[in-house]
Amino acid sequence: MVKPLCVVPFVHIPQHLKFLPNAPSQLMVASQSGQFQVLDVSNVSQRDAYGYHIDTRGGFVTALDVSSSGERHMWFVFYK
Repeated sequence: MVKPLCVVPFVHIPQHLKFLPNAPSQLMVASQSGQFQVLDVSNVSQRDAYGYHIDTRGGFVTALDVSSSGERHMWFVFYK
């Protein structure tokens, strides 16, 4: 069954969305400029509003992936 998600607040324009395999209610949102955050879409009231920034050194994030083992390893691909 497919359920609609709640609105995901993200200050920057979201470019990449990825659900975490070991926590299907957690969503990673990232922008091309390197801002990202992990949100729990099942618990709207307790969102981590803190964003993170990756220094892309003037490049753009062109891809995002998360480890399939369930650990919090993330890969970002940059293009300059």
